[in-house]
Amino acid sequence: MVAPGDFHLLFGLNNGSDLDPDHLPATLCRPEIEEAVEILEMLTQDEIRRAMYEDREKARRDAASWQSALEHWKHAATTGRAEGRAEGRAEGRAEGELIGQIHAYQHVLGQQQTPVDHLTTMSLDELTSLVDQLRSQLNGQENDESRNNP
Repeated sequence: MVAPGDFHLLFGLNNGSDLDPDHLPATLCRPEIEEAVEILEMLTQDEIRRAMYEDREKARRDAASWQSALEHWKHAATTGRAEGRAEGRAEGRAEGELIGQIHAYQHVLGQQQTPVDHLTTMSLDELTSLVDQLRSQLNGQENDESRNNP
């Protein structure tokens, strides 16, 4: 059971965070209630300050995390571009070598040379296959000539 004088104290404690200690209702203007409201206000302010500090720390950690991720992706992109350029150069050299072989075989066989712009649209496998076909043709011609000229 709550004593009649305790009702004001309970009301003040229960609603203290909503009360302004400098403008308490007349029924709550008692020293113990004023003190309780001031303590609640101080605790509330400490809670607000703590929450603000935690929010600042979280923002700082998030920013550091994002910065780290950005640096990682920049490094990955740079590395990827360098690897891509190296692979592109190697593939370009292989393509150029195959095109040179195709033109050489076509020249020896007396065939019209296939335009470079057409050959560059072909995959490395297709170019290799064409080189093999031309080599077979040249070997077939050489075998035919050796049979005809004993």
